[in-house]
Amino acid sequence: MSSRRVPPGVFVLRAIQVALSAAVALASVWGLLGGCREQTTVPIDRNRAPETFVTSAPGDSQTSFYRVAMHWSGTDHDGVVVAFEVAVTESLPDEEEIQWRRTRRSDSLMTFRVEETREVLGHRFYVRAIDNESKRDPTPAWIFFGARNNVPPQIHFYRALAFGPDGETDTLTSTNAEFPTDTIPTGWGVTFAWNGTDADVALDPDGNVVQVGSVASYSHRLLPVESEFLGGTLADTASSYPASFFFALPKGNVYAFNVKAIDDGGLSGSGAVTRSFVWNRDPESRIQRCVRPGETDSVVCFESLGSAYYSGDTLALPISASDPYPDARFSARAYDPDPVDGDHSVATLEWRPVVGGVISSWRTLETGGQVVLEDLATNKYIAMVRAVDRLERVESTPDSVTFYVNFSPRFVTQEGSFHQDPMPMDTFSASHLTSAGLACSLLATDPDANRNAQIRYSLNLQPVGQGLEPSNHHRNTLSIGWVYTPVLRADTLWAPGDYILHVRAEDNKQIGGEQRGTRSRVRSVRFTVLAE
Repeated sequence: MSSRRVPPGVFVLRAIQVALSAAVALASVWGLLGGCREQTTVPIDRNRAPETFVTSAPGDSQTSFYRVAMHWSGTDHDGVVVAFEVAVTESLPDEEEIQWRRTRRSDSLMTFRVEETREVLGHRFYVRAIDNESKRDPTPAWIFFGARNNVPPQIHFYRALAFGPDGETDTLTSTNAEFPTDTIPTGWGVTFAWNGTDADVALDPDGNVVQVGSVASYSHRLLPVESEFLGGTLADTASSYPASFFFALPKGNVYAFNVKAIDDGGLSGSGAVTRSFVWNRDPESRIQRCVRPGETDSVVCFESLGSAYYSGDTLALPISASDPYPDARFSARAYDPDPVDGDHSVATLEWRPVVGGVISSWRTLETGGQVVLEDLATNKYIAMVRAVDRLERVESTPDSVTFYVNFSPRFVTQEGSFHQDPMPMDTFSASHLTSAGLACSLLATDPDANRNAQIRYSLNLQPVGQGLEPSNHHRNTLSIGWVYTPVLRADTLWAPGDYILHVRAEDNKQIGGEQRGTRSRVRSVRFTVLAE
């Protein structure tokens, strides 16, 4: 195969500059001597420089496997080639920057490195011959190609353990660096050991597939304590952190132990292998529990106006201003499952309300103390409780109770002589509706007062798949039923097709002239108008 010569700008240009400088100097001397015929004693170098050739290499500007068999040769017209110098660069450097390596060989199985996270990297391979009088080829042969290493090494943990003061151990399996599934107790340490493999293969001269890749080095770190990787040799295959290491750090931190390997071609891959954990288990808070009637398991419970309720229940608003508004009361306790001194008490018990999605700040609650929410209006309420242990570990999953105030209006389909009309999937004749329109009967009641309360009805009648603007109707009523007939012309509104009637019922919670909030409910009824 043909090989390139170094571009004139690198070696040839420098030779020309030296020759011109010598010629100018010689002319100057000749002028000073006035054309003297005397012979000088400057020696003349009659040794011709050797020539160099790359005889076997990857194709020019092509990409090759990172382990390459390179071959080269050289000739000398007036002597013999006794050695070569080879060099590898990743760019087009100045002559002074090239680092040459002398060899008597004319071939070599060479490893061309890639970057840690780049599978392909370009290289220039240079070679120049040296003759028996130590003269070097002034125009080395060279070739440019890309080295490819697309199989990163693999890490295998054969030990990832948490260990206790009395010899207890627990295997660490969590691999998510941000959300570990492993938590180890206070006073425990961790230890890790690993090895690695590299799966790069190649063909030997007989055509057999052989394993050629190998791991060159390992490094490790424990985040967030160690920001840089430690180690960097093939012997770095284990690391341990005793319990005393963690006592000086913020408690409850998420820790991620990373290990990465670099193979013989310089490739590490896109990420390190991880074992993650939290040191110091969560303290545990617990809102009071009780058993629902007819059940055996206890659930979160609370009291309102002296009666028992359960998480998820709704509290009714009063009928009149003279009746008391609902409240909510509950107690909580806390426990530290892994104290270092046997004392399972916590440093702080805290609680906070979330009302209508608005989150308040945490407030201190004495252990065994009672949370009280009073004079409650329409809304959704969540009360959360959490503990902080004596090592400042904050509970990550607070206990909570959820409840609502003010029942939503309730639609009634059948009650006594009342019957809803239309019912879902009813069909009507277009000719009938042309003369009579559509009579609607719907009923909504307010469960809070257990009687007919003011209900605001909002109707939206819209054909499915058509661009007709919806019609709206609002009505306040104390009656148990009502009739609505569309005011649009029948022949315009009642085209054959599918229609949906949306009805919104809203309670009007003004008790003693004070607005206490509104809840609503929508009922949607789909019906069909036939051509005939």
